[in-house]
Amino acid sequence: MTLAERKNYRFSRQKFSVLIGFLVYSIVWSIISLMRFYSLQAGVFDLGYKMQLGWYSLYHPYFGLITDISHLIAYASFPLFLIKSYQLLLIFQSIFIALAVFPIYEITEKKSGNKNISFLVACSYLIFPLDIGLNFYDFHFMMYFPTLFLLGYMFYLRGNFNLSFTFLILSGLTTYPLMGFTLIFALIFLSSTVIHNQKHIGYAKIRNKEILFYIVLITTATVILFLQFEIIGLSQGLLSKNPHTSVNFFSYLPTKIFSIFFVLLLSGFALIIKPKWLIFLLPYFFLVFYTNNYVYWYPRIMEFQYGSLVTPFIFLAVADALSGPSVIGGRTRNRKLKKAYRLTYILSKKIVPFVLITIVIVSAAYFEPLSPLNKDSSVNFNFYDKDIPDMLQYNELDKLISLIPPNDPYVMVQENMPEA
Repeated sequence: MTLAERKNYRFSRQKFSVLIGFLVYSIVWSIISLMRFYSLQAGVFDLGYKMQLGWYSLYHPYFGLITDISHLIAYASFPLFLIKSYQLLLIFQSIFIALAVFPIYEITEKKSGNKNISFLVACSYLIFPLDIGLNFYDFHFMMYFPTLFLLGYMFYLRGNFNLSFTFLILSGLTTYPLMGFTLIFALIFLSSTVIHNQKHIGYAKIRNKEILFYIVLITTATVILFLQFEIIGLSQGLLSKNPHTSVNFFSYLPTKIFSIFFVLLLSGFALIIKPKWLIFLLPYFFLVFYTNNYVYWYPRIMEFQYGSLVTPFIFLAVADALSGPSVIGGRTRNRKLKKAYRLTYILSKKIVPFVLITIVIVSAAYFEPLSPLNKDSSVNFNFYDKDIPDMLQYNELDKLISLIPPNDPYVMVQENMPEA
């Protein structure tokens, strides 16, 4: 990126508007999260347990490692837990989720060359239905994944392999076995780079630094995945199936099929136009059919944090689709290929962004917690009924908790006590 391009990018109206969107999202969702906290809607297992893991990473790192190796990102984010503030965690989460809007804008602008379309795509992320549960449902380390992975790809496009490696590895450390996405990324892009250079310009043109990047990324991701698998296996984390049901790929089949269709629809079918990114969704498709767990299905996926498994790849597919079809297809003299090229061009440049933005706006109108239509949707968050704080009740609870001796913190708690 030249100096002139940097100045143009830095001071564009669209980039400034994205910044405003980022600030609005961060403020609004911070308020929503704090309202839920003070109304005692934050859960012990989610917010409380993640605070405990962070505390282990600070003061008992070895015990924390053997207790839950599936969230190694806790060690990289230890400063968050120094103050021991639940409110800080919730505010930070809202800000960090919103940060993904910047790499989405830059990636889309780089691929499409259209700042206005890039702005609309980036803003659609801020009201994306699969991100609702990621922010609404307490605090989770999975909230790191979309932003970190998108930053890794952004720096990859810039040619900054050191930062790309750092962010891609960090994204894989958020939750076991998300390191698999980093491994898939390295394998796919290494293969495509080798194939492209073999066909067009020869192996000699492949930069040694780029090949080294792929090799180190594959090696690091594989080692971490192996260590986690040896300790955790397949019985925990995202791969754990619903204990109340046996594995049956064909049970709830209409719901499972529509869940996958909904994800494809949210991408404006860009995942089909650019199947490279569809590969990244194969693990999610497997979870939908294997675990028989409703948290991965439509519409319940919008109530939980698992939408982050597909969100970054949807937006990367959209950005890739906006780059249009191969230029070679447009130069061919074959009439059928020319028609196919024109059809793909229309789908990529016109239909994909239109479908994405339309579906996201309609979904936001029904599924966003603040929407007055939410109470009539299939995912009713009951925000206006449950999440209005009663500060008298909260202060009484806070006084009760303050009576617990700091050196003897063993008490019986119920599920809705946020500071257990």
